[in-house]
Amino acid sequence: MKITYKQFFEHRRVPESSLYFLVGKPYHLQNEVQFNIEFNLKAKDFDIKTYLIDSDVNLDQIRSNFETLSLFNEKKLLILNVLSNSIPKSLLDFILNTSIPKDLKIIIKAGSQTSAFKRNKFYLHIEKNYCVIEFTELKGLMLQKWIENKFNKNKIKFTKDSLVKILEKNEG
Repeated sequence: MKITYKQFFEHRRVPESSLYFLVGKPYHLQNEVQFNIEFNLKAKDFDIKTYLIDSDVNLDQIRSNFETLSLFNEKKLLILNVLSNSIPKSLLDFILNTSIPKDLKIIIKAGSQTSAFKRNKFYLHIEKNYCVIEFTELKGLMLQKWIENKFNKNKIKFTKDSLVKILEKNEG
């Protein structure tokens, strides 16, 4: 399943999946969705581990998390923050060729990818079997609603004029 941040934002619900692929920019929106997923899983007693993934990543620790789950039946959420411009082939192959245990959830966060990436085997596999959440810069009414929600959430009083000034001051 593929949804956009806009769809996530409008419905405020986390779709059920073993793997969430958060792709695109800006990162603060990815972090917001990650926080919502984490919050839901913490309530279900999931242990959370975060890994920084670079182009020369060693997957041994991630593999061991997969293997220990089947032995001890722990609930884990693995967050894989991809730092490089592209997702390392070793990680792509690992995800494609590994069955995700039911007590394991994975969030893979990556920046914007090329249009060809959306046609590759990995992306199509994730889109078909798991959850892809795509991010793009917020603009116009969507940006305005996002800012209003942040103000309301933090109990900050504002006017339409102050909202316009914030948009202008920060170049949208």
